[in-house]
Amino acid sequence: MFCDRRTFRVLLHNSDEGISSSILAARLKVLVTAGMLTAAEDPSHQQRVTYSLTEEAIDLTETIVHLGAWGARHFEEVNEIGGKLLDLERRGPEAIRKFADRLRSAHLATTSLPRTSSGGSA
Repeated sequence: MFCDRRTFRVLLHNSDEGISSSILAARLKVLVTAGMLTAAEDPSHQQRVTYSLTEEAIDLTETIVHLGAWGARHFEEVNEIGGKLLDLERRGPEAIRKFADRLRSAHLATTSLPRTSSGGSA
């Protein structure tokens, strides 16, 4: 949501948590099944899937900003995402709304065929 990491490889290699590939795959599958993400085949690469936020996920933006900013304030080390969350919260509700609108433009305007949670085309 806050770093525009939309493919498995980018999510895996840029993970602040150092997540394993099997755990990432399981979490992405759960998020797709729960309706928080969609998965679409990338027409430029047969094995690449691009993940996009759904409206339901984007609707959580304000809540996630406040929870993440709280976490960033209460832990010693603030990473890239924590800094972005603190900045968004500091700029206020209008900045958060504009950020959510940018997410809608980027994530809800996909033209690729969505994939089902089992990996096949829908």
